[in-house]
Amino acid sequence: MHLVAFCLPTNPLARKKLTLKELVECPLVLRGGGRLEKVLMNLGYRLDVALRCEASLSVKEAVRMGMGVGILYESAVASRVAQGNLRLINVPELKQMGIQSFVIFDKRKPLAPMAEEFLQILHEKRDSKLAADDKRAQIVSLRSLSVH
Repeated sequence: MHLVAFCLPTNPLARKKLTLKELVECPLVLRGGGRLEKVLMNLGYRLDVALRCEASLSVKEAVRMGMGVGILYESAVASRVAQGNLRLINVPELKQMGIQSFVIFDKRKPLAPMAEEFLQILHEKRDSKLAADDKRAQIVSLRSLSVH
């Protein structure tokens, strides 16, 4: 799960590439109690936190109201970005701060049909994401070839 920074489409930052240091100097809208704030502080960054919210929806709404730059997992903002209501800010260092999640189960015990279906959905999503990432990498490679 990748972390992304996002803002209003009219925000000048929407079209820029920022370092993590530049990002944390912006007024930030974060989920309260999240690990991101602790990680950034442990790295020595001083954050300009405009607002801490209890839910992802609150973070998105605060950003929509112009209260600052939000940071959430990509999946939490994907639909609003696709609709054009929010715009991602390019912060390459954030991608390294994401998390991996795992599903652990005892293979010696049969799974309920609903659990099997859930695992199938997860596998399909993972496979489609890997295919999309591969396609993006191919497009970038083609662009770099055509630039030279």
